[in-house]
Amino acid sequence: MRWELYLLGRFQLAVDGQLVDEFEADSARALCAYLCLHNGEAIRRERLATLLWPEQAQENALRNLRTALSRLRRGLGPLSEALHSANQNVMLTLPQAGAWVDVLTLQELSAAISAHAHRRLEGCPRCLAAAHQIAELYAGDFLAGFALESETFWEWASLQRETFHRAALDAMTALSSYHLQCQAWNEAERYARHALHLEPWREESHRHLMQALAGSGQRTAALRQFHLCQQVLRREFDAEPEAATVALYAQIHAHKGQRNRNTDSDRPGQLSPGGPHWLDDLPFVGRAAELATLIDRLVAPTTRLVTLVGEGGVGKTRLALRAARRVAPSFPDGVFYIELNPEQSGQAIAALASAATARVAQHIAYACAIPLDTQTSHEMSVKRHFRQRSSLLLLDGFEQSEEALPFLLALLEEAPGCVLLVTTHRPLSVRLEWVLRLEGLSVSPAIGTGDYDAVAPVESLRLFEVLAQRRGIAAFLHTDHLNAAWQICQAVGGLPLGIELAVACLPHVDRLNAAQWSAEELAHILQRAAQPGERTLSDLPPRHRGLRALFEASWQLLEADLRQTLASIAVLRTVFTPAAAAAIIDAPATDAAAQQLWRLVDRSLLQTYDAQHFRLHDRIHRFAVEKLAASGQELLSHQRHARYFLRTLADTEYALHSCDSFAVQQQLVAMME
Repeated sequence: MRWELYLLGRFQLAVDGQLVDEFEADSARALCAYLCLHNGEAIRRERLATLLWPEQAQENALRNLRTALSRLRRGLGPLSEALHSANQNVMLTLPQAGAWVDVLTLQELSAAISAHAHRRLEGCPRCLAAAHQIAELYAGDFLAGFALESETFWEWASLQRETFHRAALDAMTALSSYHLQCQAWNEAERYARHALHLEPWREESHRHLMQALAGSGQRTAALRQFHLCQQVLRREFDAEPEAATVALYAQIHAHKGQRNRNTDSDRPGQLSPGGPHWLDDLPFVGRAAELATLIDRLVAPTTRLVTLVGEGGVGKTRLALRAARRVAPSFPDGVFYIELNPEQSGQAIAALASAATARVAQHIAYACAIPLDTQTSHEMSVKRHFRQRSSLLLLDGFEQSEEALPFLLALLEEAPGCVLLVTTHRPLSVRLEWVLRLEGLSVSPAIGTGDYDAVAPVESLRLFEVLAQRRGIAAFLHTDHLNAAWQICQAVGGLPLGIELAVACLPHVDRLNAAQWSAEELAHILQRAAQPGERTLSDLPPRHRGLRALFEASWQLLEADLRQTLASIAVLRTVFTPAAAAAIIDAPATDAAAQQLWRLVDRSLLQTYDAQHFRLHDRIHRFAVEKLAASGQELLSHQRHARYFLRTLADTEYALHSCDSFAVQQQLVAMME
């Protein structure tokens, strides 16, 4: 049995989805509403009688109460036993299961939002979900259409009505703000109109509606909305619109109103200028608990520095980006992804801490489009830029830049609205830091052959299956290969990088004529490598031995030309283009080099930003460096790289003196590292 009472809008009771009304009078309905909002509380009969019939003698009022209680008991239907009216007290005790009241749910949601610490409601995914439920629940004013003649009751009801009205209005305002930042113009318009229906003079909602209309190309309607706002304010308060509303009107009138400061990205959390696109196309499997924990920490107003700690290939960047996008509305001045170049020269970094600091400051300045000049240090320019801003900076790969930690702490001290999310291999060990350690995806301790239902919730196997399906290996885990897949995931300790490499080694339709491992063969190779008796790998933890063996297995499957390409591009330590690769591998044309690179992408040995930008994961890069050293081509590759750099330097001489000089400098510095 499902008992549902609706008090927002018209009074309605539904039992198992069917509307019923046996209350007979508004006095019984009013009594029901009052007792529901005092659920589980014993209330004196005299208090209820005075509430509903304040102008009648107490004896008459109590007689009317007895009649109303009788009607209420009939009206409650299957919940009649929840009404207790013995002695001098009356109490309604709704069962936790089977009974639902809209205003009680709204109260719970509103209380949860108020109790949760966050920077901005529209930037907190948990509270935003609660706000969405409130907006859906709010069907109208509390007890709309009632005709009860009791001033005392209406004083109480008016207070409840205002509370629920305010909760719904705040929820709809937050939702319209959030959807503006998403550039979901239709949704933003819908919630802004709902908010204005509740409070026509709410100027913030007028601005939201103007922005939504302008964003969807309805500039004339947006301008008309300003004049409507002006009329409402003059009529209600004899006042004029705020300066912010007038400024928005001027922007729209000048064809600049499609976007404002909070909506200048394609989606909430879009990283500026652009995120690492190779991760956008990869499946995000598992990590629900870690994601929720990280989001809660980032939206907390007391958080300044979060460190996401884990080994390479465990998925730190992927998780950090997902969380950063989700909390983006909490940071009205932007969320920025700053990749700190992996595998920098350790000697160069250790030589001078100030050099590492300047380099980190340069990376931040470039990612955030902060203008630099020769009169001010990079560090000072960055601190000055963020001093009055509320931003989230995602610093990816800080393990090679730890000498710059004092600069980051100084930045946090001088920019109170700035929050840092840092991915690294080890904690920073500072007072402000909040650490989240990331391990490999879950791996079940043991499975039975073909026991798919038992392993379906296991994160590592779910990722294995999703990646296999993307390569045309349908329902891989539903076959006899399930046990081999489990052994592979176990051998690499659930590391997403290892699972991705393993799946790339398996047979699939796009490489029928290429060398491939069966799942069983690959599992055997990895299990053998994990044994402590393996001489060359015995000093590594089991999952590292498995990952190392997986690199070797992937290497063995490569054709000779791809082996040479992978080894040679190890001299390119950061993001590079096909043109750079062509120079290093001495390809006849850039297109030929691009084909080689995309073949490595297919083997999951190379990552892509987009069609023209590639990079090696730092763990694969270290492996490629070893192969280059063993090939006897290391000196030649570095010489080709040097010649390419000099040609690029000559070609960019003019640009070095242009307004894009800093971007060009960044490109050249990346090539040198």
